[in-house]
Amino acid sequence: MVGMLLTELAMKLKLGEISIDSRFQESVRPFGTSTIVATMTEKEQPSLYMIEPSGVYWGYRGCAVGKGKSVAKTEIEKLDLENMTVREAVNEITRIIYTCHDDVKDKEFELELSWICAESKYKHQFVPNELKSEAERLAKESSSDDEMED
Repeated sequence: MVGMLLTELAMKLKLGEISIDSRFQESVRPFGTSTIVATMTEKEQPSLYMIEPSGVYWGYRGCAVGKGKSVAKTEIEKLDLENMTVREAVNEITRIIYTCHDDVKDKEFELELSWICAESKYKHQFVPNELKSEAERLAKESSSDDEMED
């Protein structure tokens, strides 16, 4: 089975099954966290799923987990995802992450961005550094503009 392509449905089902099994078997450590799974191929539309610790999974257009998820979800809902390019999405995602981060309460972080798109030949890859750097610059400018308004 090594090296075989795992279909999107099989992957969701298997990860959900592992999550459920971890709740009932003493030998398996539970995840205790949500898992976000994104897929895209040349032939298929992009898809995004979040698998909860209970094993339940849902499909989304955009989702968030963690401490700032409420703010992030609100920001995601404001976006026109259907008409956004992948490069625009990188800028928006970066802006949202910086918006959710509280410089006073939260530790410093290193942003890591990856994507699956035509530009990456439908392979999971890190976003090119120059694009990431530009997105971070724009996000920092946006957050400093927001602070000036307050």
